[in-house]
Amino acid sequence: MWPFQEQTREKRYPVDWEARLRLAVPDPGAVMAARIVDISLGGARLALERMRIGSYHLCIGDRPGSLYLSIALAEDTVEAAIEIRWFNWNEKLKAFLVGAEFSRMDLEAKSLLSRAVSALPEA
Repeated sequence: MWPFQEQTREKRYPVDWEARLRLAVPDPGAVMAARIVDISLGGARLALERMRIGSYHLCIGDRPGSLYLSIALAEDTVEAAIEIRWFNWNEKLKAFLVGAEFSRMDLEAKSLLSRAVSALPEA
């Protein structure tokens, strides 16, 4: 089914937050800027200029090792391991929209993210 029709288990909130994607292995120095366009406690929708980090495609064929998303919040930076679930090209934004599910996040990061999300206005 194309384009992908998303499904989420948790309430999403529209945001415009800065973030960074980081590849853990095999190229731990590979980092890419991202924008978070909506967020839930279970994941985020990212806007990316490209679907490659370092020399690795994020979804096809040569999938990289673990990916980490660092989210710049007012209080601190939250980092979580993510799994990319889908992507679509968005002509209006001239960016790839990417569905990312949080797969691992420590308790302090979960608490910070939960506080930030609970402070968001209803859409």
